Amino acid sequence: MAEKTTTDPAGDSPTETLGEQRTDLAYQRSVEAAERTLMAAVRTAVSMVSFGFTIAKFFQYLSKLGDLQSKQSELDQAPHHLGLVLLVGGVLTIVLGIAEYVIYARDLRRRSGQKRRLSSALFSAVFILVVGLLLSASVVVDLVIK
Repeated sequence: MAEKTTTDPAGDSPTETLGEQRTDLAYQRSVEAAERTLMAAVRTAVSMVSFGFTIAKFFQYLSKLGDLQSKQSELDQAPHHLGLVLLVGGVLTIVLGIAEYVIYARDLRRRSGQKRRLSSALFSAVFILVVGLLLSASVVVDLVIK
């Protein structure tokens, strides 16, 4: 007795449809994994930028109060430099995270033939990058003026 193979209304065999579904799901998992990796870089960058800015501004505020004015030395600038290093480190972290995400997403789209879609993770990362750059510029200006 010969086996009958059934086809779906689109004319594809069930095996091909299942394979396409699995491929699409694998692509989606890969995209989501890349976005999770980017968001991890964003979390790290936000921590570094916020901590660096807080250190720099806190010690700037203390020096304006006069608590550190009596001790004019290079150590007075150390908290500002530490804050700036953390800010720059946060900005570099997010730049590297964005670059890694864009390279991976471009390669993944090229391999799969899928259309490009907007990524809220990428939008968030670019926003945090701009904020980090502005805060870094603020600390640099404060160091130069002082």
